[in-house]
Amino acid sequence: MKFIVGILWMLSFTNCNIQNDRQTNNRNKAELETVESNTENILVEKTEELDLVYYGMMCDCPQWATSKDIELYESSVESGNPIPVDSLFINVVPADEKLIHPFELDYNSLKPEFTFTGSFYKNKVRWVADGGIIYNNRVFQYSKCITKNK
Repeated sequence: MKFIVGILWMLSFTNCNIQNDRQTNNRNKAELETVESNTENILVEKTEELDLVYYGMMCDCPQWATSKDIELYESSVESGNPIPVDSLFINVVPADEKLIHPFELDYNSLKPEFTFTGSFYKNKVRWVADGGIIYNNRVFQYSKCITKNK
């Protein structure tokens, strides 16, 4: 099953590049020249549980979203007016390097879903991906991750 997810992840690369090209063209050139990364990474005080699906766009863009946000994104792409990836998708990062990565868990699904426990960074993180694409997305730091659908 993990092999199939990997294949689907690779096949989605083309779609991601098309969307990223559109997003880059829509960004203000002045913004592209003045990207600053938030290096403080201050967490909000609220701990929460999030059920997130890995979308797998085969790019170094945000890859995680709720099922509802994925449906919203896919319908926007189908309509020809895609919502920017960084407005719906988030990055997840472990609170400690010793924590297990979600894909090291046992799962049996083409769209693996995981329950993360942790907190969001207070501010969005702005960063430049390969190809010069700029993202300004939310980051969720997790202290626990379990498989939701086995």
